[in-house]
Amino acid sequence: MTDRDLARAIREIQNSPLVEHTAPKLKRSNIMDTTAERVRQRAYELWEQSGKPEGSDMDFWLQAEREIGDNAPPLDEVTPQG
Repeated sequence: MTDRDLARAIREIQNSPLVEHTAPKLKRSNIMDTTAERVRQRAYELWEQSGKPEGSDMDFWLQAEREIGDNAPPLDEVTPQG
């Protein structure tokens, strides 16, 4: 998994219509950017720890999302936009 692949996946997630319609309007003051960066870094760590196999980028990304998501603050702690 390359940084370019991860960046593309982050952009796809951030620009997904599903995210826009299902998630409450939250301050984008780095909430999504910070989370996406943490997921990217964790996915890269997992990939490296596994010997840098090709073709498993989505598996590492999803595992990182699960790990990061388990440690995310509850939505009620995030201030909605008005």
